[in-house]
Amino acid sequence: MKTNHLVEPWAKNGMPPASRTSAVKLVAAALTAAIVLILLLGTPAQAVSYRHFKTLGAGLCLRVNPADGFDVRANSCSTTPTTRRDWQVITAGSLNGHPLWRLRNRATGKCLVRGDNGAEGYIFHGACSLTMGNDRWEVFFVSSTQVLLKSNGAWIQRGRHGCLKYLAVGGYANTDIRRCDLNSSLQRWNP
Repeated sequence: MKTNHLVEPWAKNGMPPASRTSAVKLVAAALTAAIVLILLLGTPAQAVSYRHFKTLGAGLCLRVNPADGFDVRANSCSTTPTTRRDWQVITAGSLNGHPLWRLRNRATGKCLVRGDNGAEGYIFHGACSLTMGNDRWEVFFVSSTQVLLKSNGAWIQRGRHGCLKYLAVGGYANTDIRRCDLNSSLQRWNP
């Protein structure tokens, strides 16, 4: 003889529908609370690291004069204050397989920027911005320890390959933008 057993549909899961809904709501509330907590408290701060950009031949460091925005020079790496020669490398994407960097100075909080004079350009330290690429540098690794810094702004605005160059003279503003030359030791920097 056949026996008909009436089984509640929820009995297979061991939990009535109302309890399943409550459990889902509880899990969703816990996840929401965790996300809100992360957003409010943030993640642990990453330590900012700084680099010195040294000229290849002379071993001088790229540094700024905070009192004069146009005074960006290669000078002794031992001259104080040291924060003037400290640069934070900020990755700003890539171009043609090369990284794009922004270089923010520790002493001023400003970026190494190309000024437009109708040719390759000149160098100053100014606001880090998102316009026209003047604060971005396309990085060419000449070797594992040497880079050429090509102005992204010179390319965007003038169609020129202008690179950061040490002019091999002492004194005020002895760096500039000149036509890129992979063979020039005056355009090579050790970051």
